[in-house]
Amino acid sequence: MECLLGVFLSMLTFVNFSKCSIPSLRKHDSPFKKNTILFGRNVSCSPDFEKGMFPFKTYTCADIRVDGLRLAYGYYDGMGVSERCQETGGKHEFAELCRRLLFHMEGDVPLHSVYVPKASCEKLAEPRVILTRTEKGYKWKDMGHGNGYVLKLQCSIKQRAGL
Repeated sequence: MECLLGVFLSMLTFVNFSKCSIPSLRKHDSPFKKNTILFGRNVSCSPDFEKGMFPFKTYTCADIRVDGLRLAYGYYDGMGVSERCQETGGKHEFAELCRRLLFHMEGDVPLHSVYVPKASCEKLAEPRVILTRTEKGYKWKDMGHGNGYVLKLQCSIKQRAGL
């Protein structure tokens, strides 16, 4: 009540609002499980990462790997900012990967967004892997060494962070 009165009085004179607390509509992201089996392979996520603030409930998979291999990353041909990062042709299924990881955390929830905040187009000497869609569903495809890999994947669900 003190805050509401302060808002009214602020129209008339200066009022100190330092004692009023306004709840944040943003919330820190949470880590995914350390290990999740998806399409017959182990997707691992590190729980150690710098937390962000999001308006929707968000999970983060830092240092993402599939059976110890980096997840390949790249742009659609001719669309990227780097010519080095086009081996995948942009055909990775990050949305489905998020849906499946989220299922193991929240059950069947609607996906709001997928974000790759940390990726590299540098050359990687080790093999990589990519999730692809086939006529029969989804499968992992092994790729050799090359340019482009994901370091962090974030997935948000359609639920406000403050709820």
